[in-house]
Amino acid sequence: MTADTRAVPAPLAPAADRDELEANLVQADPGVLVAVLAQLTGDPSVVDRFGPKISHVPDPPERAGVTDDDTMRALVDALIAALGAPRADNALAPDDRELFTRVLPVALGSDVDDEFVPLLLEQGGFHLSQPSLPRTVPIPSTTTVAIIGAGIAGIITALAAADAGVNYQIFDRNAEVGGTWLTTRYPGIGVDTPSAYYSLSREVNPDWSSYYPQGAEYQNYLVSLADKYGLREHTRFSTEVEALWWDDERKQWQIHAIDRDGNRDVSYARVVVTAAGYLNRPRWPDVPGRESFEGISVHSALWDP
Repeated sequence: MTADTRAVPAPLAPAADRDELEANLVQADPGVLVAVLAQLTGDPSVVDRFGPKISHVPDPPERAGVTDDDTMRALVDALIAALGAPRADNALAPDDRELFTRVLPVALGSDVDDEFVPLLLEQGGFHLSQPSLPRTVPIPSTTTVAIIGAGIAGIITALAAADAGVNYQIFDRNAEVGGTWLTTRYPGIGVDTPSAYYSLSREVNPDWSSYYPQGAEYQNYLVSLADKYGLREHTRFSTEVEALWWDDERKQWQIHAIDRDGNRDVSYARVVVTAAGYLNRPRWPDVPGRESFEGISVHSALWDP
């Protein structure tokens, strides 16, 4: 005789908490709620039960699900019941592609070609990310990575290096992480990509103030990543990389850098990743007479508050 290892239901929340949960769920996208319900229960019939009653309207850059009040109430009740019940043995597993494929059109509001399903499984966290080329040999313990830039690309690269157990060092000419979002601060600056996409899947932020976060808010998000993962311990701030030379004898890159005081030095790394981005150097318009103009010139990337 073996012990029953199935999950037990979570204690029912106090009535006040349940009311708050309901109040928030009825404002959610019903298509997304159907996907959540299918995941919790592993029951594909919820797609047939609720899917036909959900339509989708344009909500740039995506589509939003809408339904009638009775359907929404029934969906919310079913979801709350599932949250308080034992997790079903057939609940959505990471490799349950068939159920995942069924809920996608209801959740997204459009059909999804089969070729994109693996991508969405990975982005949704159901499949671990897979390298395009499989690693066939271990990474040598002597491998070092130099990352040029401490913006979002540099941060992601640093986290990947840390995950792989590889020593890394970041170079950034600024005094803080953030890259573009640190230096570009004109009024109203924001992100033109939905916040849920323009963030790390390993660090989802539920507290964005809007669908498109403001620049300062996104900069705070990047700073929080640096704080959490200790990136500053691996970063040479106020240091600009001037040149890269391949040292054939050492089989390493020479990294020629200069700090804020004008001191130059050379360091070495087996791998260099350039994460400087495309918006790191302001360009003034080529207007005749600009150099002799005696008034105030303001650039969006060199904003004077």
